[in-house]
Amino acid sequence: MEIILLILGSIGLNIIDIYIMLEILIMGCTINSIWISNINNDMIGLLYSLIQIIISGIESAIGLSLLVSFNKLRGSDDILRSL
Repeated sequence: MEIILLILGSIGLNIIDIYIMLEILIMGCTINSIWISNINNDMIGLLYSLIQIIISGIESAIGLSLLVSFNKLRGSDDILRSL
């Protein structure tokens, strides 16, 4: 499923779509990692999942800053109409 989301993100229209698809891809991998770690009682896997969530939060902040800068540049938050 993650490969399908990556393909859909790579043929997206703009960088915001690609960031959203990448965010969904990382969250899917994180949920899978948490599930496998709980099954195996693996603490290292849970810590790895926590690091993935932190990286995903940083990536969301980057996407939000792109949206804010786009809003300042164009004067509108309607990305699809402005491009």
